[in-house]
Amino acid sequence: MNGTGRSSVGKQVLRGVILLSALGLSAAELWAQPAATIASGRADAKQPPMRTPQPVAVLDQPFGKRTIGTTSAGGTYRVLKRGGKGGLWCKIQLAEGPGWLLCSGETEPTERPPGGERRDTLHAAAATVAPSAPGVFDYYLLSLSWSPSFCAGRADSQVEQCGVGKHFGLVVHGLWPQSESGANPMSCAVPAPLPEALMQANLDIMPSHKLIQHEWDKHGTCSGLTAAEYFAKARTAYQNIKIPAVLQQPSAPIASSLPQIEAMFIAENPGLTPDMVAVKCARQVSEIRFCLDKSLRPRSCGRGVNDSCQGEVIFPPLR
Repeated sequence: MNGTGRSSVGKQVLRGVILLSALGLSAAELWAQPAATIASGRADAKQPPMRTPQPVAVLDQPFGKRTIGTTSAGGTYRVLKRGGKGGLWCKIQLAEGPGWLLCSGETEPTERPPGGERRDTLHAAAATVAPSAPGVFDYYLLSLSWSPSFCAGRADSQVEQCGVGKHFGLVVHGLWPQSESGANPMSCAVPAPLPEALMQANLDIMPSHKLIQHEWDKHGTCSGLTAAEYFAKARTAYQNIKIPAVLQQPSAPIASSLPQIEAMFIAENPGLTPDMVAVKCARQVSEIRFCLDKSLRPRSCGRGVNDSCQGEVIFPPLR
């Protein structure tokens, strides 16, 4: 076998090892799997199904609100195409119709059927174990939104947060379960309406019914917690971060920079270091994000959590 052939086989075996490890197989179980299953993610009626997770919601669009149906454990689904941010979502065909789910596994080409079009297949296990099993994640990302930046031009469309008399500063955008690899879990269960009492109890830190419901559907369902536990944890994480005095009631714009913003929060929060914080900006500061372990202690951020501020940036004053 030439060098190119060995490289190709090596990549396939490595990919199989990584995938089966994500599925929770031991080394002994891994090598006990049929060779065709390890080398390829394609459906094969002669092989036993790979280990699959619990059913996962299939949505009308990436990050969508409407559920088309759910996958079945052990199911193999035809992949129509990839899409969404970073191409991390797979459109699959259910009996109820086509829909989207977050996918992290590799797809492999199937044989072209006689007179037909070649399609790719994706095992539900490969697609959903890593990103969509509730409680399976490495750390949290607490994202705090600077409300005056968000509300610019939204006074009429976001009345709860941005209407007359609303004076929010840093509010909770979300508490997001994260993976070290950056393939973060999302939408781990079929969305269900939250109780109004729970929403009302959290409007002081997440000032929008729509935001609260969205954050639970997309991120909270992946925490492994009940909705009440998840929002209590988000509140604790928020309260644990000490907000610099200059950002608590600003009545005029504040000019700053990435190093200055990081330094402000590090001074107020012992143990915090620059690699534990990510600041998102355009011309204005939009979000400040903190990486936290599962006990809500600051920790270094994983892959994909980055700053986006350059030069001088502005904190608009409270409305």
